[in-house]
Amino acid sequence: MSAANRTTTVNPPVKKRIAIISSSFSPYGGGVSSAHYNLYRLLQQRGHTVRMFTNDDPDGSPHPDAVKRRTPVFIKRILRYCMSLYFRYHGDTEYRRQLHYILNSAWSSWMLRGPVRRFAPQIMIVPDVSSPLTFIGKPEGCRVFFYSHHNPMRFVGNPLIRKHSVRDAEAAVAIEQKGLRHADAVLCASAYMKEVFLRTYPSVPASKVTLLPIPVDESLIRTVPAASVAQRLGVKEPAFTVYIPSAGSDIKGGRYTFEIVRRLTTACSQHGTTVCFYLSGPITEELRYELDHWSGASMVLAPGKLPYEQNLALVKSCSFMVSPTLLDSYGMAQLEALMCGLPVVTFDVGGNRDMIEQGVTGYLVPFMDVEQLIARAQELCGAERLESMRDAVRRSPMTEFRAEHVLSRLEQEMAG
Repeated sequence: MSAANRTTTVNPPVKKRIAIISSSFSPYGGGVSSAHYNLYRLLQQRGHTVRMFTNDDPDGSPHPDAVKRRTPVFIKRILRYCMSLYFRYHGDTEYRRQLHYILNSAWSSWMLRGPVRRFAPQIMIVPDVSSPLTFIGKPEGCRVFFYSHHNPMRFVGNPLIRKHSVRDAEAAVAIEQKGLRHADAVLCASAYMKEVFLRTYPSVPASKVTLLPIPVDESLIRTVPAASVAQRLGVKEPAFTVYIPSAGSDIKGGRYTFEIVRRLTTACSQHGTTVCFYLSGPITEELRYELDHWSGASMVLAPGKLPYEQNLALVKSCSFMVSPTLLDSYGMAQLEALMCGLPVVTFDVGGNRDMIEQGVTGYLVPFMDVEQLIARAQELCGAERLESMRDAVRRSPMTEFRAEHVLSRLEQEMAG
């Protein structure tokens, strides 16, 4: 038989039993829980048997595909008190959140050991945040994939967020290091996170670390109907609706939120157009006070944490996204916005440059240059420029972030 007539048989990937660890099942905000929820949906759609195991889920209602555990409040208080004694002994008064994350879910992660082993997974996908792998361990006959989303050392030395304790970050890294001994492979969602991981854990060989973006479930985005922000506010549909994700978070640039809202409103009014805003996630008392005492407050929707699909529905009705994030490992909110057809204006930090094509699908602005961030957002308050960029977003292939591409690569990794 000639080479031209030969056919190559490609064996379909073997279906696996996959355990996915996360903080919550259907995410209420938070990029890591959103990322792992999307992985759960997409791997299940490809025929794998997938179950999620959560260690800090506020929704305790049962689900056939989820095992949920949450640390009792009294245990959290005892562990936090012990932590405060430790730092007080060392005279460390700087801001601490990394060890707090771990202690908050240490008990619940430990309580997942039995359910995970009874599920008998062939593959386990575990995030780094709160270090659940340290407490769950490695089930027999299972390959463990450690997804690096968080990395405690990233929070040290950033001039625009609170002064984070080095001792706190180093203690969290030491605990995480114990979990890493159980990992067969490390996955990093962005080039930035891969570089930070290798710098933080130099003992892990680079050959064990793979760059693999996390996709979003595009079928879910297509089926979720858009929910008008203006209708939720009870106002006339404006010319533009701006989405600001995690608007109250200090790490996501909450200090700039009110100024962005105020100045974009002023710029639009000077051109005879109107604008409203969707601020996702919880907001601080300070930001709430500023909005409540501002004349344009009626054009701002800030509903707090919402279920995942409800958040997507509001995002889909927006015109573009502005994210003054000061620290971003990957940018799950940015990817979701792009998949919803929204151009993105954000600082050039973390994994943002991996997914945003400068001047085509959005704008990457130098870190801390708030003036340019707002100026670029104002450019999109012109109908012609906005429609041109929205069209570019819709036409952008974004191949390396598409579910089919990413999952094919993940299945190759799982095949070993």
